[in-house]
Amino acid sequence: RNLRQENSSRSQFYNVWHCGRSIYRSEGFAGLYRGCCITLIRDVPSGGAYILTYYTMTRWLGNADGDCNKAEKAGKIMLAGGMAGVVDWTLSIAPDTLKSRIQTAPPDMYPRGARDAFRDMMATEGPRGLFHGLSAVMLRAFISNAFC
Repeated sequence: RNLRQENSSRSQFYNVWHCGRSIYRSEGFAGLYRGCCITLIRDVPSGGAYILTYYTMTRWLGNADGDCNKAEKAGKIMLAGGMAGVVDWTLSIAPDTLKSRIQTAPPDMYPRGARDAFRDMMATEGPRGLFHGLSAVMLRAFISNAFC
């Protein structure tokens, strides 16, 4: 059982405001931003890859604004969006796993943030630990990005 599973059976916070106040009181202002750097490491490259993939796929599949019926146009846009979502999460899954580990751990468990979390994960779970839930994430990424 991991930390999240142990804490999921009982909630220690009444609402989001109570959670924020409790973190602020125990860890200070910096506690509210724990995991911010790893979030940027996750979001910046994957966001760029999403846009590049979507743009490339729409051009490769043929201009979605060109001469095709509405169903064909929608299909091209959905395929491009779905593939862009898969590429995005392929790059995001490992940093997201580290971010979740950092944010759910006790404040003093990973004093150097992602580096300590990465070392701990490699020692306890190996590289596969970074990719827990990959198949479910890929399925959700394709579906949600194809339709949104």
